[in-house]
This record gives sequence, structure tokens and C-alpha cells, in this order.
Amino acid sequence: MQEPDFELDRKHYNVYGYLMQFRNMTRIDLRLMQPDSILEYIDDAYSKVLLDKTGNYQQFNFNKEEEMYVTKVATQYEFNKIVNEIYWVSTYVIKGIARKDFMYAEYMLANPVKNAFIKLIKQYILSKKDLEEYNFGKVNQHILEHEEIKDSLIKISCNVSLESIEENIKLIVEQTNELATKIALKQDIKYNKVEYNAVKFYMANILKTKDDSHV
Repeated sequence: MQEPDFELDRKHYNVYGYLMQFRNMTRIDLRLMQPDSILEYIDDAYSKVLLDKTGNYQQFNFNKEEEMYVTKVATQYEFNKIVNEIYWVSTYVIKGIARKDFMYAEYMLANPVKNAFIKLIKQYILSKKDLEEYNFGKVNQHILEHEEIKDSLIKISCNVSLESIEENIKLIVEQTNELATKIALKQDIKYNKVEYNAVKFYMANILKTKDDSHV
């Protein structure tokens, strides 16, 4: 069992959770809530009321599936932000490689870069399938059902060395350019390829001097 909300010396909680694993393999995430705090603390679209002493919340609608798991076609601003995040934080990964700092480079690739890249992949799937929105599920669990990007996503999740990180960040940069170009054409929005060229320039210059510990 885990009690993630517990804090020493704290006496009052709006929500308090017990994450429990039973011997019969049943798993229950139980949260006790102040009624006024229900909407604030819902983070799973499939929650349901187990006990309501007042009888006022048995029919409470927890179904926030669309809001929580559905991705909609990005606006020009949102598209720009996704692409910029990938290219900009890619420079952090490259810097980490040059410094031989595995933990830094791997963290930047596995978190901000990968998260933004997944957002771009989802936009590509929407545009390719002519969809306005799609439910990719909790933590994007359905994204691997799309075979075209499955291998790339699995590959960039395997960062076991600085060499693999370098290979994966190069793959992400190239695929970002390819996917962003296709999305822009299909959705009739603009793609700023200058950022792609700038990252390529930075990568070429930094990685050729990666033996320099002062990079």
C-alpha cells in the first residue's frame, strides 16, 4: 500500500488516497474526498463513487474522457509551439552528449523532447486519417496501434548509451522535419523550416567538438 498524500504534522486533507494491492490481485486506488474538491482532484476519466454517506454523489459523472484523453487538431500557434519545443530542447540533448553527461542528455530526450515528439506524432495521425480528434487513451496507450510510427517510438525510448542518445536525437530531428512538413501541407498551415536548419547547424558544430569538455 502507498499513501501518496500523507505529510508529517498535517491534520486536514481535501483528498487522501490509499493505493492498495490485494492478495487476490485486485488493485484499488481509493481516494477519500471532501465533496467540494471532487472536480479539482479527478485525474482519471474512469473513476467511480464507491461510498457516499449522503447519497448525493452516486450519480456523479466522472466521465472526462474527451477532456483528458482526446487530442484535437492543433491550431497554427499550437503546432508552432510543439515543433519549437522539439528543436529547442534538442540542443540541450546535443549539449549533454558533447559534455558526456549521460544523465542530463537522457533526461532531456526522454522527457521534454519525447513528450513534444509524441504530440507531433498524434497531429500527424490526425492529419493523415482526416480526423478532427482522436482518443489516444491514458498516457497515449493507443498510439502504438499506428504501425507507421511504432518502431520509431520504441527506438527513441531505448537510450542505453550516449551513442544511442545521439542516434535517437538525430532520428527525432529528421522525423520532426518530415512529419511537420506533411502536417503543414495537409492542414494548410505554415512550418518554419528555419528552426530545423538551425538545429542541424548546431548539431554539426557541437558534435564535431564533443571531446572538448568546455562545450
